[in-house]
Amino acid sequence: MTTDNGGCANGSMTDILDENQELCVDFVVESREMIGEVEPVLVELETEAENSGEIDMSQIDAIFRAFHSMKGSGGFLDLDNLVAVTHQAESLLDLFRKGRAKLEPRHITVLCKAMDFILELLDQIENEYNDAGREEDAQALVAALLAEMEGPGGSGTATTETATAGPADASAAPAGAEKASAGRADSTDSSEVDASLEISGDLIESFVTDAQEQLDAAESALLSLERDPADAELVAVAFRSLHSLKGNCGFFGFADMERIAHGMETLLDASRESGEPPAPDVIAQLLQELDRLRKATQDLADGSATGQADDPGGAAPGISDGTASGATPEATDPASGCPSSGMEGGKQAQPSGPAPADAEPAGTAAARTASAVPTPEAKETAAAGSAASGRDKDKKRKPSAGNIRVDLEKLDSLMDLVGELILAETMVTHNPDLEGHHFEDFQKASLQLNRITRSIQDVAMSVRMVPIAGTFRKMLRLVRDLARKQEKQVELQLVGEETEIDKTVVEAIADPLVHLIRNSVDHGIENPEDRVAAGKSATGRIRLEAKHEGGEIWISIEDDGKGLNRDAILAKAQAKGLIDPSRGELSDAEIYRFIFAAGFSTAEKVTDVSGRGVGMDVVRRNIDELGGRVDIDSQPGQGSTITIRLPLTLAIVEGMLVRVGASVYTIPLLAIRESVTVAAEDVTRLSDEQEMVNIRGRLLPILRIHELHRVEKAETDLTRGILVVVEEHGSTFAIFVDELIGQRQTVIKALPQYLGKIAGVSGCSILSNGDISLILDVKALQGEWLMGADS
Repeated sequence: MTTDNGGCANGSMTDILDENQELCVDFVVESREMIGEVEPVLVELETEAENSGEIDMSQIDAIFRAFHSMKGSGGFLDLDNLVAVTHQAESLLDLFRKGRAKLEPRHITVLCKAMDFILELLDQIENEYNDAGREEDAQALVAALLAEMEGPGGSGTATTETATAGPADASAAPAGAEKASAGRADSTDSSEVDASLEISGDLIESFVTDAQEQLDAAESALLSLERDPADAELVAVAFRSLHSLKGNCGFFGFADMERIAHGMETLLDASRESGEPPAPDVIAQLLQELDRLRKATQDLADGSATGQADDPGGAAPGISDGTASGATPEATDPASGCPSSGMEGGKQAQPSGPAPADAEPAGTAAARTASAVPTPEAKETAAAGSAASGRDKDKKRKPSAGNIRVDLEKLDSLMDLVGELILAETMVTHNPDLEGHHFEDFQKASLQLNRITRSIQDVAMSVRMVPIAGTFRKMLRLVRDLARKQEKQVELQLVGEETEIDKTVVEAIADPLVHLIRNSVDHGIENPEDRVAAGKSATGRIRLEAKHEGGEIWISIEDDGKGLNRDAILAKAQAKGLIDPSRGELSDAEIYRFIFAAGFSTAEKVTDVSGRGVGMDVVRRNIDELGGRVDIDSQPGQGSTITIRLPLTLAIVEGMLVRVGASVYTIPLLAIRESVTVAAEDVTRLSDEQEMVNIRGRLLPILRIHELHRVEKAETDLTRGILVVVEEHGSTFAIFVDELIGQRQTVIKALPQYLGKIAGVSGCSILSNGDISLILDVKALQGEWLMGADS
C-alpha cells in the first residue's frame, strides 16, 4: 500500500528513518555548497545574456549538474518537493544545453527563485529530515519553470521530452512518478547527461581517493558484520559507503562500477528493511565484489583503465540484480525505501557486458547520481564545467595525490601544539643559564631549530587557510537582487578572491560583508538618472577586494556613489548624545565611525533593505569578536571606502611588548596609533581628576596600567615613561608604560581559571624566559576603565 506522494504507508514519506539522518545532514551540507558555487555562475550568465549574448556552455553544464545531483539525492531521501523543483529546473537548463532555446535574463530570474526555494527546503530538512508541507510552493515554482519552457523558444518537442518525467502542470503533485525517474541510477533522462563532457585528471584523482575511503569503510563494516551479525549499524555503514560510491561512479560514467555498487547496495537495503542480517554467503559475495571494485579503482589510479570493472560479465550471482541468496525476495525501490511496484530489483540494472558501439565513451561524465548524496567530487564536478576537449585519453594519469579529510578540532589541537613548540623552542634558546657563554654548535643548532619550528607554524596555519572566493562570490547574487529591486544599475568587481584566510574568520566575516554591500547599494549608489545628471556613468561600481597587508587581511568595499553625509551624521550623533562636549573638534574619520553605533541611521525612511540602524552595529560587533577593526574614508559625490582589517588567524596576535614595573604586557598592534614622550606642560587634569595629555592640539585621556592592576615599582612620572596611543571605535586614549620592549608575534592562550577575570585583559602569552605576558583588551579598557571619558 502506498500513499499519494509515493512514500510507504509506514510513514517514511515524511520522516526519514533514523539511520538515514546522517545522509540528510550530509545532503544539506553538500547541497548548500553546490548552490554557493553555482549561484554566482547564474549571475555571470545573466550578464553574458544581457550584453554579448554569447553563453559559456560550460557554465550551463555546471548549473545543470548541480540541480541533477540534488534531484537524485533528494529522490533517494524521499524529498518530493525538492525533487520536483530540481527536476523542472534541470529540464529547463537541458533546453539550453541542447540548443533548443536561447538563455534570457528571465530564465535566470526563475532559476534564482528555484535556488532560493531549495535553500529554504534545506533549512527545513536540516531540522526535520523532510520537506513536507511545502507542496503548494513547490507546485507554484514548478509551474513557473514549466511556463518558461513553454515560452518563446521553449515550446515544441523539447518541452514534451523534458517534461515527461516531471509534473505536467501546476496541479501535478511531486509524487512517485517523479521519484521513479529521479531515484534510479539508470533513469532515462540521466542517460543523456554530460555525454559530451570529459573528466580532468584532477577529478579522477579526487574520485579515486574518495572511492578508496568508501571501499575501506564498507569492507571494515562487512568483516565486522561476519563476527557480529546482529549489529544493524554495520549494515547501515556498509550501505552508506556503497551508496556514495555508486553515486560517484554514476557521475563519472563508470557504468560497470556503478552497476556492481548498485547491486550490492540493493542487497544491503533489503537487509535494512527486513531487519534480518545478511547471510554468510551474501557477505562473502559482497566482499568478492568489493575486491573487483577495488581493482577497478586502482586501475583508474594507475591510468590503465577508465572505470570498467574487471570481467564485467562475471559479477557474483545475484549481485548485479540484487537477488543474491539471503536477500529478501521482494526487491526494494532505492528511491523510496519501499517495495517497488512494477519493477523488480533485477531489472533496474542492465546485464553487464561489452558496451555497444554507440555507447558513450568510457570516462565521460554521465552524471548519473540519481540516488547519491552529493560528495565533494560531485560538487567539484558541478563547479568545474567541461574539461578541455581533445585530451589524450590514453595518457597515463599520475597517482592520486592522497588527499584526506581532517576534523577541524584536530587542526585546532595542532595549532595549540605548534604554539607550545614555539614557546618551548624560545625558552631553550633564550635560557638565562646561557648568558655569558658562547657555544658555537649550540647556536647553529638553535638557528636550525628556529627555522624548522617557524616552518611548522607556517604549514599548520596554512592548513586552516581557505580562499575567500566562496564568500566573495555570494555577494554577486546579493548585488544583483538589490539592484533589480531598487531599479539601479550596479556592477560588482571582485579582486583578490584567491586571498586565503583562516576558515573561522571567513565564516564570521560573511554577515558583515552582507550588511556593508547592502548599504553601498541602498545608500551609496545613486539612481541611474541622478548619476547621469552628476556626470557619472549610469552604472554604479562596487569594488570588493581582499589582500594581505603586514600580517593582516584587509578587505575593502569601495563604491563610486554619493559618499557619506558628514553633516547629517554629526547632527544625528549630537542629537543622540554620542559626543562628549568636552572633546575638541572631531576628524571626519571619527564622525564617520558613528554609523556603527547601535540604532544609528540617517535614512529618512526605513525600507526592507536598510534604515533601522541595526546592520552596521552587527558589522562592528562581528569585527570586534574577530579582533579586527574598521576604517572609513568618504568623499562627497565620489564614493566611500570601508576597510576591514583582520588578523590572519585567531590563534596568534601581532603585538607590542611593553613593561610596567616588573610586569610585561602585550598591546595588539591593530589598536596602536603611535607612541610618544611628553613634557610636563602637555599634561593636565580635569575636574573629575582624569589626566589628559595634549598631543598636537588634541586632548586624550591617560590610562595608568600600574594603577589599574596595582603593579609595584612602576614608573609614575609621565615625563619619564612612554604613552602608547591606541584607538577603539573612534575613541582614542593613551596608555602609560615604563618602556617599549619590541614587536612580537605571540600565541594567544586563555587565562588560567584560578586567576579569574582580570580587568582589561583578554588573554595571555608565554615569553621566552617563561614569564607570562598579559594581552590587553583595548576595547574593555576604553569601555570599562575610562567609563566613556572619550566617548
